[in-house]
Amino acid sequence: MKVKNNAGMSLVEVMVAITLLVVVAVPLLGVFSYAQKMEKRAAIHTLSTYTAQMKMEEAYGLDAAQLLIAYNDSGATLPGFDDTIVLFYEFTAVPYTPGDPAIDDANYFKVTITVGNEYYEVSSTIENILQASG
Repeated sequence: MKVKNNAGMSLVEVMVAITLLVVVAVPLLGVFSYAQKMEKRAAIHTLSTYTAQMKMEEAYGLDAAQLLIAYNDSGATLPGFDDTIVLFYEFTAVPYTPGDPAIDDANYFKVTITVGNEYYEVSSTIENILQASG
């Protein structure tokens, strides 16, 4: 009797192996893509919070006239980060009346700073009551 020796794989076996590989690999690629998007979103959130804190620190040194100037500088690209990330920021200051007659109302302002990215729908807002310098 002669024993038949099949050393290779048939076309059907190769097709089944490729199909199994695709069925397993496609969901994994989706997971990696989602993780990368969430990592970038977290980085933008951290950057926007840091930028809002820096802008609030800048507001501490402003006098009353400078605090009342509201500006919106949208589309500012921050250096040292991915050039595709464009952050917007809004700075507003309005006179604040705390309701306490012992406080000089003319020197207190409610300052709101919002920094974010519209594409990733991420923003950080900081509000504070500041006393104008000078």
